[in-house]
Amino acid sequence: MQEILLKAIDMFHFVCFLKRKKKPSYIKEMLSVLFDVTSENIGSLLSPGLLKLRFESRDFNTISEFDFELNVYVQDKESILELKMYNNLLFGKQVSLYVDDEVLIDDESDDSYQWLLIDKERLFLVEECDDDKSGISLIQSSKKELLFEKALLLLPNKEDIDNLIIEKPRPYFISPSSLWKTCLK
Repeated sequence: MQEILLKAIDMFHFVCFLKRKKKPSYIKEMLSVLFDVTSENIGSLLSPGLLKLRFESRDFNTISEFDFELNVYVQDKESILELKMYNNLLFGKQVSLYVDDEVLIDDESDDSYQWLLIDKERLFLVEECDDDKSGISLIQSSKKELLFEKALLLLPNKEDIDNLIIEKPRPYFISPSSLWKTCLK
């Protein structure tokens, strides 16, 4: 089992938060479609064997707005390049389109209460409510629309993935968090 966890660390990692719990069979089907991989090549994080995709999910069982976390681990760089899914924003957009609902992703900044909200083709910078709940609830009045194409310029792109040496991943962090404001619509 520890070997599987160590392998997952070497994979490309995507994470997003959904509003509703999804069954593992639904997640597997969605990932099969999004990554153009057969379902036999997809399994949970702790599934034995060589798999192209692994996932883990966590249901916070709360009354928060976003209370279901989905983590996806992709085995090879070629899949990332072929599908042009170079960063969490592109992944989140595909998930949002598939589930036909809003998806929340980390904004990769130094502000732990700031998030990116993806509503299919639209993108918003949002703030999280500071509460004691396990999931994430948003301050609706904080919602600021961003230009999707401009936001992509702040995140890893094809060249970053092409030049990535998996044994020495390049840390990625947007600092200061105010850089997102340069993408306002």
